[in-house]
Amino acid sequence: MAWHIFFERARRRALRTPLETCNATIYVALSLTEKRSRTHDLAAIKAAISSPATLNRTKVATRDAAALGMDAIAVVAVIQALRYPADFDKSATAHHNPHQWHDSYKPIVDQRTLYLKFTIDDEGKFLLTSFKEA
Repeated sequence: MAWHIFFERARRRALRTPLETCNATIYVALSLTEKRSRTHDLAAIKAAISSPATLNRTKVATRDAAALGMDAIAVVAVIQALRYPADFDKSATAHHNPHQWHDSYKPIVDQRTLYLKFTIDDEGKFLLTSFKEA
């Protein structure tokens, strides 16, 4: 979780006064950065990524899938075999944008647990951002 700490006292006084003797009040604001329910509909992801021609993925996801010996056809097969909630792991916000959510799945394929992460790209299409061994 992201913790934001704000001090009530003026900045100059807080800098001049040792922390042990400072009477500043600390406020903590919590923001939701992770949840256990999906953000994106898995059926919509499967419909959007139904063939290698429609597979929208990052260079990192492409490289990591190739390191596992999986081409685009195998990646699409893994995506089409995903099950909710059995394979679902979590939804979390992007580090650089707290309004952009990523859904993570951990399916077991050939006795290996994989880690897949989906989000929406700038064009509104589903994007596979991670495909690696968990």
